[in-house]
Amino acid sequence: MKNPDNEHKKPSRFWWLPGTVSAVISAARLAYEFVRDHYHLNGR
Repeated sequence: MKNPDNEHKKPSRFWWLPGTVSAVISAARLAYEFVRDHYHLNGR
């Protein structure tokens, strides 16, 4: 007999995804700000 809890609580292979996504987003934001500031400084 199948355990109904098992359907909702599978051991997820994507448990790392939320942390990775937020890390990538913050890293991209930092890189964007850095590049933007760098170009602004060089453009003047």
